[in-house]
Amino acid sequence: MAEHTEANNYLNGPIIKTMLATGIAMIPATLAMSLFNIVDTYFVGRLGVAALAAMGFCFPIVSIVSCIYHSISTAIMTLLSHAIGRKDEKDASQIVLHGTIFMLLCAIVIGITGALLFRPICALWVTTPEILDYVCQFMVIWLLGNFTISLGMCTNKLVLALGYPRASALWMIAALLLNAILEPIFIFGLGPIPRLEMYGAAIATVIAQSITPVGCLFIIHKRLHIFSRDALDMSSYHGNVWRIIKFSIPTILGMIIMPLAGFVATTLAAHFNDKVVAAMACISRLETMAFVVPMSIGMALMPMFAQNYGAKQFQRIDDIRRLSMRFAGIFLLVCAAIFTLLAKPMVSIFTDDPEVIELATFGMSIVCWGFWAQEVHRFGSFVFNGCNRPAFGALCNIVKIGAFLIPLMMLSLAFDDVNWLFYGRLLAEVSAAIIVFFLARYFVKRLKTGTSH
Repeated sequence: MAEHTEANNYLNGPIIKTMLATGIAMIPATLAMSLFNIVDTYFVGRLGVAALAAMGFCFPIVSIVSCIYHSISTAIMTLLSHAIGRKDEKDASQIVLHGTIFMLLCAIVIGITGALLFRPICALWVTTPEILDYVCQFMVIWLLGNFTISLGMCTNKLVLALGYPRASALWMIAALLLNAILEPIFIFGLGPIPRLEMYGAAIATVIAQSITPVGCLFIIHKRLHIFSRDALDMSSYHGNVWRIIKFSIPTILGMIIMPLAGFVATTLAAHFNDKVVAAMACISRLETMAFVVPMSIGMALMPMFAQNYGAKQFQRIDDIRRLSMRFAGIFLLVCAAIFTLLAKPMVSIFTDDPEVIELATFGMSIVCWGFWAQEVHRFGSFVFNGCNRPAFGALCNIVKIGAFLIPLMMLSLAFDDVNWLFYGRLLAEVSAAIIVFFLARYFVKRLKTGTSH
């Protein structure tokens, strides 16, 4: 395995410096991911209320499909990182090539099947004909072209695992900028390109996402020679695909439950009134600001844990776990103090309704003190995933949502008190984080003593 790349920082570099350097490099990428949907929504919103409402129906479907691709990508990235840690260049190049082919085949099957069945299934819950037409126009094109999105997600993670965070961020930003240029051209028409409205929005997204895998595959091939004779040996293809599937299935289950929490929270809020829903929407938009830095740093943690697991550097895994959780705790507690002080003016950016402002301000001042717990929990699940225990990582999410978050937030119904939507979330985040913190610490301790290999 070549020794000159930045990837070796994951194995040998100063932990804090490596986390911060990677995190800072990935901040623009994190913002780009958030802005991609905002750009789509902005231009589609110019078509009218029906088109904007259609995007609201599209995003949950896109999120579910993306969960599948994210899980497969994480599996490929983790297995690649294990190979890098073992210095097994042949396995590294094969898992990348075979995994990329598998991802492409999955995207083709999902795309064709989804496009054929989408309208009759979608008609079951979208009853307004105009909105249904808009949803189908966007989603059918998106599904047929979703192989560019899946490959972009996969290859971008692989570039990050190889130790090139700046290149990873660059291609994500390039896709965002291209999308921002193409959206108005294809939606409203320009020159020889006719006005395509929702079809155009989907076409622009598919084209924009296509540049990421092209650029990333060039970097990956330069580093791993994935089109060499060893990599192109397909005798191990089925074995590698089975490794990916075994890793992906629990990860998919752990991820798909996350949107369920948002659905339940919105349903509980709607039980009270629309202003509670609006207040929670304000909170959800504001809290993303606090997680930009921790999420960016978190992108480096999976390959760091996985590469050191492959290299059997278990003490370093423990050091990464401890330092990353400490950073997340301190950073997000500082953010909580700032959010508590500035909650009202921040909420006022989104609404001028006094009741919504008051409720969102109160809610933010409660839930922000659980931000640290949310990230500690996430980093803890990374320990299990990176150390080849994806079922444990998935179980962390399932227990958090099913055993803590949903039951505690439902106390708002039992007590008929909207404030328990916020108290319940805080208690759930802290409880789940404490459990995962001690489980991850115990697990790594067993790795170090040789009892959990």
